[in-house]
Amino acid sequence: MGAANIAAIAAELVIMIGGPIAAAVWIRRRFAVPRRVFWIAAGFFLVNLVVNVPLVTMVWPSLFGAGSWALLAAASMTYAVCEEVARYLSFRAGRSMRENRTADGALASGVGHGGAESVLFGLQYAWGMAVVWLLPQALPPGAVERLAGSPWWTFLLTGVERPIAIACHVGFATLIVLAYRRSALFLPVAIAAHFVVDFATFGLQNVAGGFWHDLLFLAFAITAVLVFRQVRRSCPRVEAPEVPQPAR
Repeated sequence: MGAANIAAIAAELVIMIGGPIAAAVWIRRRFAVPRRVFWIAAGFFLVNLVVNVPLVTMVWPSLFGAGSWALLAAASMTYAVCEEVARYLSFRAGRSMRENRTADGALASGVGHGGAESVLFGLQYAWGMAVVWLLPQALPPGAVERLAGSPWWTFLLTGVERPIAIACHVGFATLIVLAYRRSALFLPVAIAAHFVVDFATFGLQNVAGGFWHDLLFLAFAITAVLVFRQVRRSCPRVEAPEVPQPAR
C-alpha cells in the first residue's frame, strides 16, 4: 500500500475517533454543558444497536433480499425509528438531560450520539486495517490488492463523512428538543427526517456511485445546521419550571 493511502487512512482514523472527542471537549468548555449529556446520548446510541443491528443485518435481508429497495427502505426506517426513539428517551434519563432540553443540549446530544457512532466505526475500521496488515491471509482472495489499488481520497472521504453525519445528528437532536418544548409531533418529524436522509443518501450511492451521495449528504448536514442555528436563536435556553409552594 502506497504512502499516500497510508497517510489518508491515518487522517481518516484521526477524524473518526479524535474528531468527536475534540468536538465534545470544545462544546463542554464553550457552552458549559454537563459531561453527562454526552455520555448519556452516547449510551442510548449503543443501547439502540441491540434492536437495530439484528433487524438490519439478519431479519430484513432474509425477508427482502440483499440489495433490494425494500431492504434499503426497511433498514432506513429501522435506523430512523430506533435512533430517534432512543434519542427522545435519552432526554428523560436523569436531571441533567431534563435540564438540557435546549439548543446547547441538542448540540451536545448530537455530538454524543453521532460521536459514539463515529468512534465505533473508526475502531471497526482500525481493526480491519490491522487484519489487512497483520493477517492478510485471513481475507478473501484479492481483497488486499483491491484495497491497495483504491485511490487515497476514498479513505479520506470515509473519514470526512463522519463530521457530516454528526451535523445531521445535531439537527435530529434539535427536533427532539422541540418535541419536548413545542409539540410531541416533532418526534415523528425527526423520524421522518432521519429516514429521508438515510434512504436518499444510500439510494443515490447505489444508483450513481462516485461521490454524488456525499454531496447530497453534505446538503442535508447544512440544512441540519441551519435548523439548529434557527432554534438556538429563537429559544436558546429553557427556564426551570417553578415549583409550587404549599399554601399557608
